[in-house]
Amino acid sequence: MRAALTARGWPTRLAVGWTIGWPEWQREFHAAYAAADAVVFNNRIYWEETGRLARTRVIANGVDLRTFRVIVPPARRRPRVLWLGSEFHRARKGYDDIVLPLRERLRADGIECDFRLVDSHGGALLTAVQMADWYNSGTVLLCASRLEGTPNVALEAAACGCTVVTPRVGNMPELIRDDWNGYLVERDLDAVTAGVRKACAAYPRLAAAMAEAIAAWDWSACCRAHFALFDELSAPEWRRDAWS
Repeated sequence: MRAALTARGWPTRLAVGWTIGWPEWQREFHAAYAAADAVVFNNRIYWEETGRLARTRVIANGVDLRTFRVIVPPARRRPRVLWLGSEFHRARKGYDDIVLPLRERLRADGIECDFRLVDSHGGALLTAVQMADWYNSGTVLLCASRLEGTPNVALEAAACGCTVVTPRVGNMPELIRDDWNGYLVERDLDAVTAGVRKACAAYPRLAAAMAEAIAAWDWSACCRAHFALFDELSAPEWRRDAWS
């Protein structure tokens, strides 16, 4: 893109959105950073690990709170753990080493599970409205991923009344306050199991706190941060070498 702009002599300012989970694609990141006028990270971990560089910002992904909302009141829900992941990324998502053995442990505890490995390139995917209904059937959303930029299912489930158990991946440490609205756990089977069990036991308290926390993640608020960035980039007095 930068080469094309230069070849045409266009003064267009180029902003790059970086949605990768740390530590992947570091070489590609530095190539993109060199070509871009601004880079927007969607999670703080990658931004901090790359040194909080000039011409970078952190703007988290948001969630559509009009679509993803509480339909079934938390007080009416029985313990039910949800997990959703792409078959294409099953190893990264922890399906075989964490999700499947966890299901057996939870079933032995009498805790219902609905774990779905989906073909993300197939034609049988649920609509956003159907996904909201599914989230409203659960109490705990599990993320077992090795890395994420943003696990969007966690944001959507949180908006629909679930608490979240997750490793410290992507922007989850920006949303989850341990034992207040969810649990941040080490990525191993025993730690994940313990976190899910605690989340099931404390669900009403955690869900109430999550409702308070997720309200600030609506796309209407996140979009304002993007618009402010674009206003700065488009200002006549803007200079790449002076922008921080």
